[in-house]
Amino acid sequence: DALGPPTEEEKNELDLSDPALLTEREWKFSLATDLNKVLAGGLGVVNLGGALYLGNLLNQYAIMGVRLPAYFGTVQALYPLLLGYAVLFNVIPLARNFWIQKQNEQIRQRNKIRSSWKTALLSSYRDSGLQKKIAAAQKMGGKVKQLGSSKDEIVYDTSSPMEENQLKKAKSDLDEFDKLLGDSSDSFQ
Repeated sequence: DALGPPTEEEKNELDLSDPALLTEREWKFSLATDLNKVLAGGLGVVNLGGALYLGNLLNQYAIMGVRLPAYFGTVQALYPLLLGYAVLFNVIPLARNFWIQKQNEQIRQRNKIRSSWKTALLSSYRDSGLQKKIAAAQKMGGKVKQLGSSKDEIVYDTSSPMEENQLKKAKSDLDEFDKLLGDSSDSFQ
């Protein structure tokens, strides 16, 4: 995990924050302890200092035009690589630290924007009639009857062709009309 486990401070902040608000966690430079980071930095400084000192010693012979024999000749030939390693050992973490600070600033900005949008949304929700409408809809939601729960309530059914449905509807209307005629004929006599 690039972010590592959350610190106690992050856990406390998460407990206090609103769970509806999505916040990004900031990047950490390293998961190492502070002592280990200081020791690594010290090692980098010693490495660079040693490489520069060795370069000074080797330059004394290079100025005279002397090529060192055997082991020292190999060291003299590989010195540029050693110096490059020492420089990069210090420059890469430094550049990474600046890059992470920039990323964390952008993360803080995005978290701030999310928080302000949430605040604006909640204030507009409270100030408008939207809150009343939602409350009324929630109250009405319990009273609403669902259509199609029984066969008598079905208005249109796609399981049979439209012509067949029209015939059934016409027959049903005629039966109802006959029923009404039958009722009125009894009361008429």
